[in-house]
Amino acid sequence: NDTDAPRPKGPKQARPASSGAAADERAERLAAALRENLKRRKAQARGRQSDAAGRLDDGRLDDGQADGVQTDVPSAPVDNGNT
Repeated sequence: NDTDAPRPKGPKQARPASSGAAADERAERLAAALRENLKRRKAQARGRQSDAAGRLDDGRLDDGQADGVQTDVPSAPVDNGNT
């Protein structure tokens, strides 16, 4: 009897197409989700690009000085004889 035979395991069959308004709502939600995903991926790529631009080859942050000396750190006080 063929009815007792196990069913072959394979991919699930696609659901039948939804009717009118439900299909339109689903398509709109999908389109909005895809737009948001694209925006998020672009922002991540911009972040990675700017992060990579601020790093030296060895992974240290680039302070913008060729010799490695930071100019925004105050040096020791200078005695100019006014005290």
